Parts: sequence; C-alpha cells; structure tokens
Amino acid sequence: MKILSGLEPIADQYDSFIFDIWGVIHNGVQAYPGVERCLSELKAADKQILMLSNTPSRAKYMIAQLQSMGIEEHLFDHIVTSGESTYRALKAHEGQKIHCLGRDNNPNCLHGLDLQRVPSPKDADIALVCELARDSSVEDYLETLKIYLENGTPLICANPDKVVDVGGTLYTCAGAVADAYIAMDGTVSWHGKPHAAVYDWAFDLFGNPEKSRVLAVGDSIRTDVTGAVDYGIDVLWNAVGIHWDEVSDNNVLNEDKIKQALNGLSHSPTGILNGLNW
Repeated sequence: MKILSGLEPIADQYDSFIFDIWGVIHNGVQAYPGVERCLSELKAADKQILMLSNTPSRAKYMIAQLQSMGIEEHLFDHIVTSGESTYRALKAHEGQKIHCLGRDNNPNCLHGLDLQRVPSPKDADIALVCELARDSSVEDYLETLKIYLENGTPLICANPDKVVDVGGTLYTCAGAVADAYIAMDGTVSWHGKPHAAVYDWAFDLFGNPEKSRVLAVGDSIRTDVTGAVDYGIDVLWNAVGIHWDEVSDNNVLNEDKIKQALNGLSHSPTGILNGLNW
C-alpha cells in the first residue's frame, strides 16, 4: 500500500475532503506542520473541506480552538462534531433527568436544553458521557455503570473514541467507557464516527456528491477508517496520530510495522498518509 507524504498527487481525484481534527489537523496542543498550507492549496483548487471530529464539544467551540492554533475559518467550509450531533439528539429528551459521567458536569452540548442535571446516577432517566478525567481509566467508572444497568438507564456517548492523543500522550476517552457498558449489556446511543449518521450529515452539507469524489483522512483505524469504509468512501489512514508508536521506530515511519498493524483488519484504508501536507 502506497505511503503518501502529501495530498498534491491525488487531490485532482476528489472534489470534497473530510478531515478528522485530533490526530490530523492538530495533536491537541498545536497544529501539525504543513496543515495550513495543505488546506490553503485545497481551497485554492476550489475543493470542499469538512472537519469531522468526535469531540463532545459543539461546532462553534471547535472553530474557536482551531483559530487559536492558526487554522482560520476560511480554510474549511463545514464542521461537524459528535457534540453537535449529541445536542440535536438530546432535544428529544428535554424535560428528563440526566446524569453526566466524567470530568464535566455541564458539557456545552447540554447548553440551552431543558434537561435537569442530577448528581446521583440513581435518579437519572438518561446518562451522558463526554470527557473523562485525564488520569482516569475505565475501571474508575464501573460502579456508576452498574447503577445505570440496575436502573435500565440508557447511556449517550458523545465521543466514540477510545483514546485521544494530547501532545503525544494517549488518554482514555468516552468510547472506552461506552464499550464497557455494552459489555455489561447496557444500552448505548453513539454520536460520531464510525457511525453512518455523521457521514450522512457531512454529505448533506457537501450537496450529496458522488461517493467516489470524496476522500476522508483520519488517524484512528477503529473510527476514521472503519467509518469511511463502511460508508463507501476512500480514506487515507494518517499514521501520524494515535497509532504512531505502533508504526514508527525512532520517530520514523516503519513500513513493516504498518503492514503488521493492518494485517487481518476487516477494514483497510485506501492509502497511508505520513502527516497532512501538500
């Protein structure tokens, strides 16, 4: 499988691009080198660009974060987040009692909604997991999950990612907790990649183009690659992301390790990208 150092050789094959944010645009602390130029070249070529992130934050907050890292709003056309999808879904639950699991008891995907936040999981009609404490693990939340299970409380997951890379360090994400709840026979509602609803939304914003003219780029095999392949669009696996330690030696991409990482997968990327560059 070919390893690309930038998008210029294949850009003409596509009209629209879907970029993951964490692990493609930035590492949680700063934008990767080459990203701004790549986006500028794509826009100059009249390409459509959509940012698709599993962050539990609503879209307007992500726009501000990107701007703080030098990625201005004119460099992309649309942004879709798990948090925005969650906000829309929670409108159907207005008037109910909600318990928030994790480090944030007032996530911005709840702002403006008529939902009563309750401190005890025993009192909740629904539960929401967005962000976890940085030093926490799934085991820290099992007792609360048991209470949800005993009460038949459905869990809404606003970030299907299992880990996130922040400045080169991996931290446990909400998706890992949601997986644990499913393993306990709990009910989970997912918002974000790899689930088809966010791709439907993206294609609607693009004007429903031919799938063959859309390329996705992401760093997670579990969410980005799987989601794109299941949806029927091409996808580049960006090796500079959460899998970097698995596929590199001394901070250099190792082709043998890439082959090992992809061996036996049910979902394979169209190609490999060594960082988002032009």
